[in-house]
Amino acid sequence: MDRQLLSKILAQMKKNLKDGKEIGDMKVGALLAR
Repeated sequence: MDRQLLSKILAQMKKNLKDGKEIGDMKVGALLAR
């Protein structure tokens, strides 16, 4: 995976965790399920 893309996803997940933990957890779950 592209390193820049990965850091973008991580930044997005952090933002989602601030906005709403459930959304962040769903994204983490989707990434782990791949």
